[in-house]
Amino acid sequence: MFETMPKGNMGVAIVSHLWGFRFKKVSSFEVDKNGTDGYFDGKPVQIKYDEAIANTGNIYHEIWEKTKGKNEQYWRHSPSRAYAYFFVTLNQAIYVPCNELAEAEKGKKLAMISTTSMGFLIKLEELVRFKRCQQLFHDLIIKGH
Repeated sequence: MFETMPKGNMGVAIVSHLWGFRFKKVSSFEVDKNGTDGYFDGKPVQIKYDEAIANTGNIYHEIWEKTKGKNEQYWRHSPSRAYAYFFVTLNQAIYVPCNELAEAEKGKKLAMISTTSMGFLIKLEELVRFKRCQQLFHDLIIKGH
């Protein structure tokens, strides 16, 4: 199942697999509405999966964005009404409430990882130290790996 899944659905599928009944994905009609990919214990969450960043041992929390291919646009805030984030990598996923994410971002400088995205790069080890963060490992086969 996972080896043929489009990358856009990969993070949601992995979180669903790892956290089971605690995670409820939104319908395809609601996908990413207001920065929400689903609900975890009834609270809105956003799921981030990026292979290139995941391979570095970091997660990336986007703060500012532009539409791809429209560099002349003004920067806009990356929308999210999430209570927490799931950051999914090739072999693990970590649940991070926004309070802990903000704490980990203190004192960091924004990183511009492309011409359309600015945010914070954070080492996974910096997040797992927080008690409310949950880290689970998986050995799911992902297409191309």
